[in-house]
Amino acid sequence: LKLLKRCNTRAGPPQPPRGMPLEDPTKASKIERLTRAQERFRPLLDDSRRWENECEAVFSEFRVAVVHLRRDSVELDAVEDKEVVWRFLCKLSRDRRPFWGRCEEVLRTLMVSDEWMKAFVQDPEANLNDLPTNVIKEFGSRIEEVGGVPQVHVRLAIIGCGAAAARHCASIARYNEHARNDFFRIVALCDPVPARVAALRELPEAAKLRLDDAAEVPSIEALFDRVDFDTAALLGHAHREGTLAELFARKKFALAEPPLAPTLEAAARLVRLSRQEQPPVQRLLVAETGEHWPDVLAAAGRAAAGAIGEVVAAEGRAVAAGPEAREALVEGIGCTLAPGLRWVRALRRLLGPVEEACGARRELAAVAPPAEALPGGTPSQTPTRSRRGALAVENVAVCLLRHAGGAVSTMHAHSCVAPNLALLLPPIIVSGTQGDLVIEDSSARASADAAAAGSRSSGSRRASSADTSPSSAKATPPKEGLTGEEALWALFAGQVRPAARNTAGQPLPPEEVPAELRANLEEHLADLAVAQALHRSFETRRFEAVSRLS
Repeated sequence: LKLLKRCNTRAGPPQPPRGMPLEDPTKASKIERLTRAQERFRPLLDDSRRWENECEAVFSEFRVAVVHLRRDSVELDAVEDKEVVWRFLCKLSRDRRPFWGRCEEVLRTLMVSDEWMKAFVQDPEANLNDLPTNVIKEFGSRIEEVGGVPQVHVRLAIIGCGAAAARHCASIARYNEHARNDFFRIVALCDPVPARVAALRELPEAAKLRLDDAAEVPSIEALFDRVDFDTAALLGHAHREGTLAELFARKKFALAEPPLAPTLEAAARLVRLSRQEQPPVQRLLVAETGEHWPDVLAAAGRAAAGAIGEVVAAEGRAVAAGPEAREALVEGIGCTLAPGLRWVRALRRLLGPVEEACGARRELAAVAPPAEALPGGTPSQTPTRSRRGALAVENVAVCLLRHAGGAVSTMHAHSCVAPNLALLLPPIIVSGTQGDLVIEDSSARASADAAAAGSRSSGSRRASSADTSPSSAKATPPKEGLTGEEALWALFAGQVRPAARNTAGQPLPPEEVPAELRANLEEHLADLAVAQALHRSFETRRFEAVSRLS
């Protein structure tokens, strides 16, 4: 007995479980421990290297502090910066699946508090789908109990902050307003020129889109390393193929400004990369608004109804001016591709597939804007090489297209580097055996010569973009209440839905890619095939057959 007593004395009192404090701390020390761990959250969230090395140890300390305070609801409710805690726990659950059991213990403690649940709902970066699967349903029920509904959204990165980005930001803001939800949340602005990012933050829509809160990154590598995002809008053409390939490899969705690539073969490769078979997914959408051009859709409906008799010809004037036209030239994109592709789409819609193409062009030395050239600004006129290394690209092209069925169309494409260019003639005139159909900025109207025929069929009255006659059903109408570009973002919203946050469980993948999404890429490849035939014709000076993709 004396020997046993002596051994127990040397061994000391029983030890608490590993990871727990040596003695039950006072309430003040419990709060201090929790605060100390919480203060380390934000630096870890901002530094990916520190996160990898320290997140587990910091979480262990925080977990112990929460467990000790689980019966002290007043003290837990008084904790500030709750949103930082939620972001940490969401990221930990997403990155460290082996920690799910211990993370659930913390989550179930915090779920009891209404204050903590309200903070989760109010945090735009909190994502219900990041949490361990065992608690998502219960967590969603608690959110409803406190009167909150977590907003379904995707985190969007803007790659390329030039004039096209300014145009798309306006469309995103209008789409979000129409949807009554900030579905597209811009979390990153990626551009090597800081002044372009700064100009984007001065847009009228900047406050609505919270562009001041978006991370500014100078390169794609920095974007992947520093920003958590779900989808990207690729609005520049530099390093296009490599950037898209990297996005698809990381399972990101992408909306790309046309052209997808300078050649048909390169674009077809990217289309193949963007699609996977099991489950069926298409991760790419081309931002070609020609398919949703309301005036062209209305005109196609009237032509199909016989308002001008048999359609025999059409004339299109594809004119672009100002900063966006200049940026395309700088990137080595000639007027045949931008703005020409949009008019090619319209002419194909109105007259049918193109079988042969012939054209002539005038080249202009590419003009590279200085660093201070901003969206909406007036850059200098100093000619330099384009970013693709080409000394010149076409800024004027006159094209003749032969359509299946015998119809013929002409397209006059012009990219003007001047800030403004007045368009004296209508963008498109469609000629038929009984008159012409004129497509203006906001309507399609039949000419006087077609009045009699129009009154006998669908009427010769003004055919606006809101035309809902049965004859226009063949064309795909824009989404209700949305303009062409906003309808495009509505289509993209449906496409990226599987990547949306706060959906209370991932939606089941579709059995097949929707026809409208597949058509978006197939039609763009068909447009590029026409442009490629025109580029061959520029060299051969004769009609060239339009390639047919298998």
